[in-house]
Amino acid sequence: MRLSGVLMAACLYAAATSPGVAQQVESDRPSAPAASQAGNYFTLEVCNYNRRTTYVAVSSRAAPNAGEWYVTGWWGVQPGQCRDIGHFPKPYIYLHADDFRGGHWNGRDARICVEKQRFKRVNYGGYKCSGPLLRGFYKKHVTSGKFVWRLTPN
Repeated sequence: MRLSGVLMAACLYAAATSPGVAQQVESDRPSAPAASQAGNYFTLEVCNYNRRTTYVAVSSRAAPNAGEWYVTGWWGVQPGQCRDIGHFPKPYIYLHADDFRGGHWNGRDARICVEKQRFKRVNYGGYKCSGPLLRGFYKKHVTSGKFVWRLTPN
């Protein structure tokens, strides 16, 4: 295993087990849309069938028909558990997951920069990164009110 993966796992574990982080994680969760906008959003649920805690990063529009895209991470999903990550605008979302111990769910639909710690930023066109921070994301087209991403061992 590469040292960068070990360090990232240690940082995420420390962040996830530190006092006050659970509160921070929940506050970073995209909130439910207003009733008048509910049809334009969906709930993302991630189910982890892996044997390790897996962390999820997401890229989505800021709002339906908005030009800005955000990239946000990392939400931890415990082994054998499902977790609602939040509410996102339809119809497209990009997804990446990693357990930082060899298990990863890298898509080929987009290459997006992530951070080592929890983050949320606008994903503007000129943002550059390389190496382990440049990750592959899956593009999903969602038309229903809920999308479940099932992470199976790879």
